Amino acid sequence: MQSQSRGAVRAGRPGPLVPMLLIGALIGLGLAKPAHAVEEASCRTVRLSDIGWTDVTATTALVSTLLRDLGYEPQVTVLSVPVTYASMKNQDIDVFLGNWMPTMDGDRRPFIADGSVEVVGANLVGAKYTLGVPAYTYDAGPKDFADIQRFAAALNHSIYGIEPGNDGNGLILSIIAHNQFNLGSFKLIESSEQGMLAVVERAIRTHSPIVFLAWDPHPMNMRDEAWFYVADNDVFPETFINFLAFDDAQRAAFMRVHGEILGAGFWRHVQQRLGEGELLEVLPYQPHRVRVASSA
Repeated sequence: MQSQSRGAVRAGRPGPLVPMLLIGALIGLGLAKPAHAVEEASCRTVRLSDIGWTDVTATTALVSTLLRDLGYEPQVTVLSVPVTYASMKNQDIDVFLGNWMPTMDGDRRPFIADGSVEVVGANLVGAKYTLGVPAYTYDAGPKDFADIQRFAAALNHSIYGIEPGNDGNGLILSIIAHNQFNLGSFKLIESSEQGMLAVVERAIRTHSPIVFLAWDPHPMNMRDEAWFYVADNDVFPETFINFLAFDDAQRAAFMRVHGEILGAGFWRHVQQRLGEGELLEVLPYQPHRVRVASSA
């Protein structure tokens, strides 16, 4: 299971009140004056990206309402995650409220590094995503990742994901490619959030078994036939950070220096190198700072 937080990021040079406005809307601070009282008309338009995920769409709609009440003119554009960050760098988008972390760390890292994107703060903590199954599928047998392959025929050797390029899809593809949990015979069916959920809805209506990429919070968790998550597994490397005893400053330093080890790509590369017969040596310090004891 993958523990997540979701937050807001903004382009590096928005209008002067936009950062404080969003911090106020998302973290609970108040603003005394409407935008038109202190800003020119050219500063009133706030361009937001919506990546089409239900939670992000809802948050974006809520903040858009708050912006209007404060005298701003929100403009929402539906974009993919990579295009969102590129658009912020190009100053075509001001704010993105669906920054799921640590999942999107690889997407946003170069833009944070060059200063074109800045983190405003978290607007949701304790979120998670992993593989999920409906309650009746869970009751029938699959209790963890290793159980899934026992039901391969009933599942049509399929796991359902969302849009291509999503990091969650990438992690599932890595599981399949490396035959982890004997899932090498499975295929990932990619579509979109709504496309995947439509398939899940059809499966639930007919009580057909299905395994899919699931997350919380999501409105579907409120339905009578809620899904259950399969058991925890160290497949999603983003989970590592939750087991490290860091304060906020240490966590930020770790993410800045070693954040790549929380991404699936890093570990896929390690697996590739090991598969090619390379013996990897990982030193805690730079070689010139390591003192090796003499055997004499």
